[in-house]
Amino acid sequence: KRMMATHNALESAITTGGFDEALIRTRAAEVAAVEADETVLRARIYAEVLQILTSDQQAKLKTMQAEMQQRKGQRGQRH
Repeated sequence: KRMMATHNALESAITTGGFDEALIRTRAAEVAAVEADETVLRARIYAEVLQILTSDQQAKLKTMQAEMQQRKGQRGQRH
């Protein structure tokens, strides 16, 4: 919700008549702060989940992540 609200506020600052650099910078900083908070939360959850996985599960997770990265790279090469 916060992310959508901050993105909407930024979009509004950009598209609603006139150019107000200070407002756009403020809204962009708000978006960045929310993105940073979400990134930290995602990392914290990942670390907590990793701690409860067995060694085999951790290895499987790393394999799955590597496969996803490889597919992601292949998709990028097709464009």
